[in-house]
Amino acid sequence: MRPDIIMLDLHMPKMDGFAVLDALRERCTPGEYLPIVVLTADTTQEAKERALSNGANDFLIKPIERVEVLLRTRNLLETAISTWRSRTRTASSRRSSFIRRSTIR
Repeated sequence: MRPDIIMLDLHMPKMDGFAVLDALRERCTPGEYLPIVVLTADTTQEAKERALSNGANDFLIKPIERVEVLLRTRNLLETAISTWRSRTRTASSRRSSFIRRSTIR
């Protein structure tokens, strides 16, 4: 089972959010789009830059504004859907092309 989006805090008891972010990105295949939003009370520029450079798609500082989180989540999910549709069309086109070539021979 694969999540549609991940909301990730940076400061957790056993494994920090940076380690989780690294592990998640290692599991993603090339071209796979898995939106990750970091939600944290860490207001340092260093934390923001590190999270975003390590693959987070967005970074929000707590306390969070409900409407902002909903809008950003919607935008990331719409991008995920568009990416999925694009890959599905490409794969379908490849299958159709293969079937046409196979039946012509």
